[in-house]
Amino acid sequence: GIASHALDFDDTHTEAILHASAILTPLCLNYGFHVSKDAKKIIKAFIVGWEIAARVGIASKGTFHKRGFHTTAIAGIFGSVSASAILLDLNKEQIINALGLAGSFASGINEFLSNGSNSKVLHIANAIKNGIMVAHFAKNNMSGPLSIFEGRDNIFKCFGIEEECDKTEL
Repeated sequence: GIASHALDFDDTHTEAILHASAILTPLCLNYGFHVSKDAKKIIKAFIVGWEIAARVGIASKGTFHKRGFHTTAIAGIFGSVSASAILLDLNKEQIINALGLAGSFASGINEFLSNGSNSKVLHIANAIKNGIMVAHFAKNNMSGPLSIFEGRDNIFKCFGIEEECDKTEL
């Protein structure tokens, strides 16, 4: 996962500008087997996490990247928290709160591209760690913004160019 991203040997969803497996492979294989021995649940977590990250990336229409953000990190935390929600058996309300909390932890800028810095792996590590953490926060009834994708200060406005985004992709 993280090593594959460091070596630029990971999957790429070109429309989403996303390397979701760099986040979801280590999350599901390491953390997944730590909290669950159910292989079907772990596979489901991977698939759901990948789908959510891809949909957020696609909905951004490249504007996260255009504004200088690392789309894998921004969209990826939503995949990470979604996979974690499956693994932790979060209910609907907890999942909504977890997604909202994830928006507060989304981060990562593309400046690493200017000099070949390997800091991009920290974006992956943070998406994994923060996705797991906010899923636990939500499981313990911490609330998050309920309109992270459509509210006044949603992620597409804050990290992208909202007018160019297509939220119907979500």
